[in-house]
Amino acid sequence: MNIKYYHKNNGIDLCKNMNTKESFNYVSNFFSKWVNVENFNVLIGSGCSRNAIPLMNETFLELIQNNKSIYNNDTYKPFSEYKKKQLREKGFSAEIVSQELNKTINIEEYLNWLNQAIQFYEFVDQEKLNKFKQAFECTINGLVNSMESDIEKYFTNGEYRRTLENYINYYNLIFRHRNKNQKIGSMNIFTSNYDLFNEVALEQINVHYTTGFKGGVNRTFTPSMFRLRLVDDENRYKEKWDPVRRFVKLYKLHGSLNWIEKNGEIIQIERIDDDDERRMIYPYVSKHNLTRQTPYSELFREFSISMQKSNSVLFVMGYGFPDEHINQIIKQGLDNPDLTIIIFGNDDEGVLKHFLEDKETVPNLHIIGGKDVDDKLKTVGHHFHNIVNLLGGGNNELKL
Repeated sequence: MNIKYYHKNNGIDLCKNMNTKESFNYVSNFFSKWVNVENFNVLIGSGCSRNAIPLMNETFLELIQNNKSIYNNDTYKPFSEYKKKQLREKGFSAEIVSQELNKTINIEEYLNWLNQAIQFYEFVDQEKLNKFKQAFECTINGLVNSMESDIEKYFTNGEYRRTLENYINYYNLIFRHRNKNQKIGSMNIFTSNYDLFNEVALEQINVHYTTGFKGGVNRTFTPSMFRLRLVDDENRYKEKWDPVRRFVKLYKLHGSLNWIEKNGEIIQIERIDDDDERRMIYPYVSKHNLTRQTPYSELFREFSISMQKSNSVLFVMGYGFPDEHINQIIKQGLDNPDLTIIIFGNDDEGVLKHFLEDKETVPNLHIIGGKDVDDKLKTVGHHFHNIVNLLGGGNNELKL
């Protein structure tokens, strides 16, 4: 693949006059330089798991097509009309509104809308309440079923295995760079994904990590776990213990396939059964109330705090900017001159393009992507495997 990369900062493409090889080397060196920043943060979206797991808008559209009796004039049409109105207000012509709706329809936003309807009709109309509850459960189950819960399939299913290799290579390369610097320690991974690729990859390469849960058999969510520091006590008599550098704090902002609610507590389970109730894979409340709900309030608070620290960087990968709460925290981070934000994405894509409005000249914002010059300039430079290739300088070895 012959990719011509771009690196846009302050409204200028710094790779504009480079050939494909020069642009690759330039972006690769730029990428590697920022990996060694003390406060290293990464935001991972569903695009990084795309080959194994369909994008949520694709899952949503399939659900609607296959369950028209559930997604009907009461439970879906008003939401659809509301989204079409938003697109018209953004200037899309009537001819392409439906096409754009299929691209931008947001299953999580729909869950929020359903949840608000459930709260409204709870004491008003039992028949409509049941319809909205049925749509909610169908949507949650469809989202769960679009992802593999069996850890063994991450190694045996072809697409899952290849996606897992990307995650493994990414973390191997990150720590290969960061281990050269004896002064830096843990890294923060924030993800809106529900899948288990991060956890499985980290365990495969023997990297310590925490998801905020404490315990053994019954692992309960305990935010203070993110405050702990692992130290190397191999020489236990030395005056100062060094922190373990291969350590990841993994913040799953929207929950996880292996989280359930039980007796009022959030539990992380080892084996996932299909009959597990109250699977915590998405905030079950309106985004307006999100900051008052556990565990999501603590996770988003940690994300916000990390965006305000000095000597920090945030890499954004595979994230399509569908979540306004996450977007707002990133926007606030741009006001911190000590934070550098590097977004890997297609800057021609509608949602990212809208996010970037009035921000193209912000000095601490960088947009990196690329086009395959041999395939009619198809945009591919921001895909996860190409990001891994950049980090490895074009010389990566798959290890699984």
